[in-house]
Amino acid sequence: MAGARDKNRARQDMPEQDGTLVVWRLLRDRRVLIVAVTIGGAAAAWVGSLFIEPLWEATGVIRVALVPKPPEPPELVEPLGHVIDRIGTPEFMEEALSKGPLSDDQRMGLPQAARASLAVKVLPRSDLLEVKVRDRSADGAVRSLELIGTRLAEVHASMAERTFKRLEWEHGILQRKIADLHNLAGLAAKSKRALNSRRSDALDLYVFSTLEFQRRELLFDWEHRVAALEEQLGSRNKHPTYYLKAPQAGPKPVVPQTWAMMVFGAGIGFVLGLAVTFLFDSTSSLNDDVQSARPALR
Repeated sequence: MAGARDKNRARQDMPEQDGTLVVWRLLRDRRVLIVAVTIGGAAAAWVGSLFIEPLWEATGVIRVALVPKPPEPPELVEPLGHVIDRIGTPEFMEEALSKGPLSDDQRMGLPQAARASLAVKVLPRSDLLEVKVRDRSADGAVRSLELIGTRLAEVHASMAERTFKRLEWEHGILQRKIADLHNLAGLAAKSKRALNSRRSDALDLYVFSTLEFQRRELLFDWEHRVAALEEQLGSRNKHPTYYLKAPQAGPKPVVPQTWAMMVFGAGIGFVLGLAVTFLFDSTSSLNDDVQSARPALR
């Protein structure tokens, strides 16, 4: 009883500047408890990580297909922002992943799981897309990315084909117009001979010469456009959507991150140990105050 009163009196008499020393002594006295709770938190986190299903992550880099855009340079068949939105839709994931060698249960759950872990971003200062997806195995993650790339290539090939069909249609029209101009050349020659035979005046010959010059100029322009279209049509299937960097999975699963969980658990344990220490100290001080006050109340 006397020891408790002396301890409490010593605390009351201690100057405020020694408060840090009191805390330090308290932590020193309770160091075993704090260390034990900290280690317990790390151990609990480690045990919890054993119950988390491992997930592997595969990464690939996609180059989007190019299509002609005369008279400007080729452009992407689809803007990168639209590609990212497309890949993230449930319909696209189901179409892509349902083509793999999967069981019925996997085919039902895989698209949703893959879409939940899907991450797509544009690489800095480029027109490339980095795609990441996770799966319960390294081979499964790689296979999922391959299926996504295959489906995206099919969609872009269909979009590019519409562009090439339009170019073919324009090419055909120009070919027919050029054929008509060649036919007009024969008629123009006959008309010129007729004018010469009738000794037409200079005005008629001038008008004829002007029309012939315009015909040749138009023919020259259309022939150049046809040559450019043929060059663009020749690029069909030369710039498809494909993986510039083939999908690869890391050697270790990315989930669970055991060390990170243990550090977090140790941090929680350390804070909890401090809280328990100060709680015990406050309870002990309260009990000492009660014990010291009893003789005065009698």
